[in-house]
Amino acid sequence: MSTNKTGSSASQSPATMSSIQLNEQMKKLATSDNPVDIATLAYIWGYPLVIKVRTFDYATSPKIPPGPLRGPVNTIAHARDLLDASYTDVVRPNQDTLYSVSYLDLKNKSLILQVPPMSDRYYVLQFTDAYTNSFKYIGTRTNVTSGGTYFITGPNWSGTVPSGMLQIKSPTNLAVLIARILVNGPTDVPNVRALQDKLSLSPVSATEGSPIPVNTSVSKSEEIPVSSQSAFMPTTGAKIFDELGNDMIDNPPFEDDAGAVAKFEMIGIGPGLTPSTTKNETILKALEQGIIVGEKMIDEKIAHLGSVVNGWSFNLDTGNYGSDYLLRAAVAKTALGANAPEEALYPLTFVDNSGNNLTGSEKYVIHFDKDKIPPVDAFWSITMYNSKYGFVDNPINRYAIGDRTPGFKFNSDGSFDIYVQKDNPGKEKESNWLPAPPDNFSLLLRLYIPKEIILKGEYQYPRVQRMS
Repeated sequence: MSTNKTGSSASQSPATMSSIQLNEQMKKLATSDNPVDIATLAYIWGYPLVIKVRTFDYATSPKIPPGPLRGPVNTIAHARDLLDASYTDVVRPNQDTLYSVSYLDLKNKSLILQVPPMSDRYYVLQFTDAYTNSFKYIGTRTNVTSGGTYFITGPNWSGTVPSGMLQIKSPTNLAVLIARILVNGPTDVPNVRALQDKLSLSPVSATEGSPIPVNTSVSKSEEIPVSSQSAFMPTTGAKIFDELGNDMIDNPPFEDDAGAVAKFEMIGIGPGLTPSTTKNETILKALEQGIIVGEKMIDEKIAHLGSVVNGWSFNLDTGNYGSDYLLRAAVAKTALGANAPEEALYPLTFVDNSGNNLTGSEKYVIHFDKDKIPPVDAFWSITMYNSKYGFVDNPINRYAIGDRTPGFKFNSDGSFDIYVQKDNPGKEKESNWLPAPPDNFSLLLRLYIPKEIILKGEYQYPRVQRMS
């Protein structure tokens, strides 16, 4: 049995642990043969898979009423419109891109994806596997601007890729494709819709690898990744390990996870297994306790997620998680399907330069020196969110401000200021005004294709300065 310095089991519930302590706790779980420790590790390891499959089933279920970016398996659901303050279905929506989403089932079929040329604007197609890893990107950053045809297969597919196509091999049978296409304001929406219409996804027929045309579904825009809290929740308690075992059948663990998976089998957790039906009371209690401890550890990790610079918090470790099961679970719980940082980063702040909560009762300015303008190769924007993480209704219908804001003004020395406040700052400053609500709010800085200084964590984000 693994013990800590006090001699207690590694399965002891953590209480306000630091990142270092959490890492040590994970190491203890990995080497312990205590049933509670094994169940805890299994819960943390399996959390992303269960949430991803639940979300997949919810979004593709014919029993669920139609909604944003949901539709049948192996089709494309398009978001057609930019949102305004009246839309409250999802948290932290955006005004930068329109989305298209496909839920892929590759167990018994392959798919043909056709991508149109997009050289005049930023776009990205992100592929995530059943364990929430981003395993493939197509788009501006990867220099795919002339379009192409892709042959999407599952992990067990073998054969010859049709001529003129490039293979995308998913490591799991379940996968999700998220397409983001930049919109340069409301008047540009029809142009993006036309590009969406040229995106096609078709199952391969039995002859000659030819595609069978399928229709796409249409819905309003929403911010992706979505919170796992919106996922369909079919089971609770120890049965979640039965659910995990079922999900593992079609999405086998990776070879690097073999040691952990072998340990799980010691208490009846594995592909096709139903540990909740065990007659062994010790094992059953361990499963239930493992859920409690695992959930607390995930929440502790969320509290220590990422770095903070001048009040802006961000995470440089999303997208591909390797053996960092706790980080993977924490991101799955807060930002399911998060982009890899080299594609996009989303620093967030709730506080001003004094550490006080941002509120509409005050006035703020964000000053960017000429050499501190967000260093990106695609675009940047700052979005305003109210206390419920929705857009803020305002007289100029401006929900975000950035490098594509019409009429945006620079200072004579090449720097610029963004005025964050409830009331209009006046004619001379209105071009750089980001309207705030009367009460608490937060700001999200979107950085698409960030430069190396950001990826190294060396960029100094400007403080949100409260004006006297």
